[in-house]
Amino acid sequence: MMKQDEVAWLPDLVYTGGRFQSGMAVVCDGAGRVARIESAGEVEESNAVRLKGRALLPGLINAHSHAFQ
Repeated sequence: MMKQDEVAWLPDLVYTGGRFQSGMAVVCDGAGRVARIESAGEVEESNAVRLKGRALLPGLINAHSHAFQ
């Protein structure tokens, strides 16, 4: 059950468990932190934001990369 201040992001794909999965939701708390990842069927539509044509994957916070080269 979702809390009042939580938002569920529903992209087409979520990268979790080492692979992309469909039908998943990323639930964030009121501060914007990821609270959990759960089945999209378990979230309340009133607190859901559909991200059609999108994929969510972990970000690289403070990471140093030469990928652009």
